[in-house]
Amino acid sequence: MLFTASGLQASKAASCLSQQQIREAIDKKQIKHLAAIKAAVRKVVRGDVVRADVCNGNSGLVYELTILSRTGTVTRAIVDARTGSVLSKGF
Repeated sequence: MLFTASGLQASKAASCLSQQQIREAIDKKQIKHLAAIKAAVRKVVRGDVVRADVCNGNSGLVYELTILSRTGTVTRAIVDARTGSVLSKGF
């Protein structure tokens, strides 16, 4: 099972951007800064973003956010990295 989980993480890492690639995409205005994304998500999901990745989605780059509520509930949100629109939420 550990091997499978590691394989899934390696696969996800391959489809996600590095920190340098994220900075370049923000500088080129291809995606919004994480602060703007957090503000948009707060309108839909309450809690603190504890993890954020920028990955390739079906229709372009997306932020994959893990959000922890004050009650301890974990929610995952997928947000269009260019527009800030919440595409899906749940876990």
